[in-house]
Amino acid sequence: QDASETVTTVVDHVDVYDSSTGRWGSSPLALSVPRDYPLVQAVGSYIVFAAGTDKSKDLDILDTRTGAFVKDLQHKPSLYLLRSDAAATTVGGCLMVIAGGQVYQGANATATVEMFDACGSK
Repeated sequence: QDASETVTTVVDHVDVYDSSTGRWGSSPLALSVPRDYPLVQAVGSYIVFAAGTDKSKDLDILDTRTGAFVKDLQHKPSLYLLRSDAAATTVGGCLMVIAGGQVYQGANATATVEMFDACGSK
């Protein structure tokens, strides 16, 4: 291995920051698949983990009210594309927008945008 290369360890565990102590700690939470630099975004009462894997287009959705991942497949959307190096933002606390990046570990950049509405139609 060249000394200038970066080695990345891909993991499935979730570390949690405790704002009352100012410390990071391990948790028993595990993602559905190991992810490499995933998109992580707060959307309403949820924390959404997306992309960062070539194994699944599924989103891992942590319900902060229960401290558990959403298991109900009916309420668990998935990405249209396997993405890496994409960007995400939340609009109005409900709408998660994922844009750009590359088709996972490919040379093909994408300009596509995906949107997920966590609050449903009002």
